[in-house]
Amino acid sequence: MHNMNLNAFDLNLLRVFDAVMRYRNVSKAADALYLSQPAASHALSRLRHALNDELFVKSPNGMKPTSRALDIAPAVSKALAELSQALAPATFDPSTSEVTIRLATHDYFVALAMPKLAHYLSLHAPNMSITTRPMEGRAIELLDDQQIDIAISAFGDLPERIEKVTLIEDDYVCVMRGGHPLSHYDELTLQRYVEGRHLLISPKGDVRGFVDDMLMPLGLKRHVALIINQFSPAPDIISTSDLLVTLPRHIANKYKSKYDLAIVELPFESNVDYTKTHAIFNRKLGQSASMKWFVDTLGKLCEGLFLDNG
Repeated sequence: MHNMNLNAFDLNLLRVFDAVMRYRNVSKAADALYLSQPAASHALSRLRHALNDELFVKSPNGMKPTSRALDIAPAVSKALAELSQALAPATFDPSTSEVTIRLATHDYFVALAMPKLAHYLSLHAPNMSITTRPMEGRAIELLDDQQIDIAISAFGDLPERIEKVTLIEDDYVCVMRGGHPLSHYDELTLQRYVEGRHLLISPKGDVRGFVDDMLMPLGLKRHVALIINQFSPAPDIISTSDLLVTLPRHIANKYKSKYDLAIVELPFESNVDYTKTHAIFNRKLGQSASMKWFVDTLGKLCEGLFLDNG
């Protein structure tokens, strides 16, 4: 490789490289950087010349990175992130900030927390923007690629570079329609629970949930009659059928009155790993004033959910 004179190198070219690496598409990279497509293409051409490598070649699946591109991509991404962090304002004024926070989470959390968050931001951070997207089981990948700022769900062990903050701690309950035959018993036995017909909310489409994993060592198996990949239809489905669904207590309380639901204690203790909702984010990027403020605010609002929803 020929020697490079960094004094004559345009560091903005690395932003284009990082975006093309992320999206594998020059047009999408240009949009993300607020550049025209010709400008992004020209920048990529200059970088190819500077590094004496094609970097990306066209393929049926988009722009395929060369070995050289794959080699330098992690260092480029890390350097840009650290530079952005270093240049970020030392203080943060939520009343005037126009920062955008990108979240990946389940619609369960959106339904539970977003109304309160939106109201709070309208009063205290009116120019802040929030975007949400599904995680699709790729939380760490999305964080590493800087496609999101925060992922919100239940997480176990994580890489050292990822920080985890607990937002919600709650237990699970069995939810059914008001008047359901099982709602009339003083206690829901394990046998009655297993014999019921169950609704499973599975964002990734898995046919088993944590309840099934807990029943297996007991030699028991429940009948999962319906699997959906989103939370939002669940209250309607439960209120108009004899299906059972296992939900966190606070989300069950939120919809109890509106849908005339019955909440019954589970005949077993739910695994602690599934009774916490976490916010996870890049440890270094999380040091910015805006991220610290947002995560702290999110934590306080989630604490208030218990008071609001019982």
